[in-house]
Amino acid sequence: MNELDFRAKMISVKPIIPSCDLLILSNQFYDEINKKQESKVLGTVISVDCIDNTPERIKKGGPKKLGFDFTVRKESANEMMGHIKDMLDAFELPIEAIYYSGESYVNPNWINSLEEIFEMICDESGNILAEFDKKINPEEKTFY
Repeated sequence: MNELDFRAKMISVKPIIPSCDLLILSNQFYDEINKKQESKVLGTVISVDCIDNTPERIKKGGPKKLGFDFTVRKESANEMMGHIKDMLDAFELPIEAIYYSGESYVNPNWINSLEEIFEMICDESGNILAEFDKKINPEEKTFY
C-alpha cells in the first residue's frame, strides 16, 4: 500500500467533527442572515397575462405572455388586486388572467406602490394594445 492509498483510507475512516471555531462562524453567519431577513418584508407577486407573445419573440427568449408582474405587500395584496383590475379596465387592456404567482421576503424598495403600478401600466399599455390589434387585424398598422 503506497502513501496516497494509506492517506485516503485514513481520511475515509476518520469521523468528521465540527470544530468550535466552525460552530461560532456558522452561528455568526445565521445571525447575519436573520438580520438581513428582518429588514425585508413579505411581498406577493401579482401577475397579469394580457396576450400571447409572438412565436418569433418567444424563440428569442421572450415570455410566452405579454403582461405585468407587480410585487406588493402581502397584507394589501387583495386590495391591490382590485385596484390593478380597475386600472387595466380603464385602459381597456385585454386580460387573460390575473393571479398570485408567488411570495417571498424582498427588499422594501422592491415593493410597488399604487402610483408605480399606474406608471407601469401607462408605459406598457400602448405596446400591449398595438400587439393585440396586430393579432385582430394583421393587415392594418396601428400606432398608439
